[in-house]
Amino acid sequence: MLVEDFEDTSYVWTVNSAGGWARSNTAARTGTWSFKAPTTAHNASSSLTVTVPAGASSVQFWYRVSSESGYDFFRFSVGASPQLEESGDVDWTLSPVYALGAATQLTFTYAKDGSQSVGSDTVWIDDVAFVVPVPHLLQPVRSAAASMRASRW
Repeated sequence: MLVEDFEDTSYVWTVNSAGGWARSNTAARTGTWSFKAPTTAHNASSSLTVTVPAGASSVQFWYRVSSESGYDFFRFSVGASPQLEESGDVDWTLSPVYALGAATQLTFTYAKDGSQSVGSDTVWIDDVAFVVPVPHLLQPVRSAAASMRASRW
């Protein structure tokens, strides 16, 4: 498992486009740091797009939302497929586990409508966990000679 906790700047993923998202110590689920959406203008959005680590098969993460309920949204996509949408005052919540399939990118977006700023007017993510299966290094020997010896018993 690879976990990005944002406690340092050596990330387990490659940031393709930060869109203003950055490490922040204003709120964290664990430790001191998380990743936070920037101040976003009305009728605008900011997106963080990252490359999935090689071999990762699924992802799960914690998120917190403080926005105008029903109007300003946190959205998460695997590849081009939308997976999650939250709005309002949402305390730290563990996302479902998302299968990555052949997806190579993840996108975290904060989108605002044309009016009002409510709460902190942002989104935080933390403890992004990727499952990376480990290949078995010790494979059983399946030679003809070994099979013949085994059949004698």
